[in-house]
Amino acid sequence: MANFYYKQSGGRYTVGGDVSEWVTVPYNEARYGSNAVPQSDGYWNFVKDSATAWYQAQLAAGQTPEQVKAYLTSFDSWDRDDFDDDGDFNEPDGYVDHFQAVHAGMGEEAGGGAEGTDAIWAHRWYAFSNLRGTAGPAGNLAGGVQIGDTGIWIGDYTTEPENGGLGVFVHEYGHDLGLPDLYDTAGGENGTGFWSVMSSGSWLGRGNPTIGSTPGYMGAWEKIWLGWSDFVTVNPGRSKYVTLGSAAYGDGILPEAVVIPLADGGYYAAEYRSYTGYDETLRLGPYNWGWANSRPDWAERFPYQDGLLIWYVNPAVGNNNTSVHPGTGLTLPVDARPAPITFPDGTLLSNRRQPFDATFGLQATDPVTFHRNGEPVSVPRRPAIPVFDDSDPLRYWNAANPQHSVKVAGAGVKIEVKTQLGGLVPLMTLKVTPPAK
Repeated sequence: MANFYYKQSGGRYTVGGDVSEWVTVPYNEARYGSNAVPQSDGYWNFVKDSATAWYQAQLAAGQTPEQVKAYLTSFDSWDRDDFDDDGDFNEPDGYVDHFQAVHAGMGEEAGGGAEGTDAIWAHRWYAFSNLRGTAGPAGNLAGGVQIGDTGIWIGDYTTEPENGGLGVFVHEYGHDLGLPDLYDTAGGENGTGFWSVMSSGSWLGRGNPTIGSTPGYMGAWEKIWLGWSDFVTVNPGRSKYVTLGSAAYGDGILPEAVVIPLADGGYYAAEYRSYTGYDETLRLGPYNWGWANSRPDWAERFPYQDGLLIWYVNPAVGNNNTSVHPGTGLTLPVDARPAPITFPDGTLLSNRRQPFDATFGLQATDPVTFHRNGEPVSVPRRPAIPVFDDSDPLRYWNAANPQHSVKVAGAGVKIEVKTQLGGLVPLMTLKVTPPAK
């Protein structure tokens, strides 16, 4: 995880810490993870019981309470919410900065294994937030769980499974940094697909037999929001030529993205997604359960196409739940080829697979065959689409698949790919025409 975040941030950020030995909590997993147990009861008590068991194990191993407190204090150097309003976030606040509680077995997000629906679902939350104002470190009563009687508390936390891949740890830690889920949390399926680790990109890998072992990168908005993107802004007015490096890494020389501000307060963010670094998983990792009726664990692989990926970022929307507000979202990729792909019986290809060729560029797409219960639909090689043109707000959105892609701004923006170079040093030159002044 440290390597992923170091590379994702262009060397600006990484993680460090410690891993403790296993401890045993008082109850079986159903007490904490069963769908019949309210989540605030099950999940929060799992954190509480884990912290208590860990503290008792330290004392049993010969540590003094003072030694345990000194150890925990080393993980409290960040005042996440500036509790004392002094403007200093780089100071202790009485809470462990980042806490991950790893549970045994498989997470329910991956089926739950032997525990099934009794398994704990990987998540990020705040333990006992209902105690805010009545419990917490002295002077900072923000709720949470005290670790023994050390005076050090756990508030924000994430939980992941013992046998989870890197993807689930990276995804949940992204939440701990403040990023939201970018898939449709209302039960639908938008077009973010495998394009972001905060969506299905956390389930990527380097091919069979596993999924989720190696995630892909974040999208443009996430990196911009975190302050990890070297981007160039093209403001309203005259056209401008921009040369992008790969979105997979920032070299401090070439921008990773181009941003075009819009009158509605949003913007377009265009990035060159290439098969480089962790984004190599875009070529090897996307999968489809093509034989769910006969071989439910068999995943067929297909490539997401490298090229220019354009995101329409609209903070006014607030989330990506396109099942609630079709065609609009916080940050959605524009699909260069939005016409629905359908199976012979008329069933739509899922929106996790539909955007595999969403990119603009100078290269024809790869031919791909998808299966549904063994029945195939073949998508032939399709010609390159080098120009994005938002003059028609509905050009990249299709009412026959309303949760997919996005209704663009209609601001008169054009982005044309002029050159595209892959390989070890990916480069792309764009002609960007912003809105008129």
